[in-house]
Amino acid sequence: MGAWLLDVNGAWHEVTGDIETRIIDFITRLQTIKGEQSFNADNGLDFLNIINGSSLLEVEVENIARDFNNYFDVTIGKSEEDKKARVMKIDINMKLKNSSNNETLNYTAIIGV
Repeated sequence: MGAWLLDVNGAWHEVTGDIETRIIDFITRLQTIKGEQSFNADNGLDFLNIINGSSLLEVEVENIARDFNNYFDVTIGKSEEDKKARVMKIDINMKLKNSSNNETLNYTAIIGV
């Protein structure tokens, strides 16, 4: 089973490259955060509060992003939550390091909560 990312043009891309694999690693690390204020057994992690800066776990998210600092600068935003579908949609903008043309990747991640 592969991992897929949705680009800003609405096209799905299978994860094949090193940077894309690191993006999936980043998202997976986000999914494994546990904390008192933003986690409960019924709904999972409250990404909306974390991303909007109203959670004590914001520092933890920043620490995870720092682990990937050698590969890309990460900006996460425009989070949406669909309680009926129990998913979270976040936009991830990554400015690649060591890129000759200052390449930026923009993806949307849909995460089950």
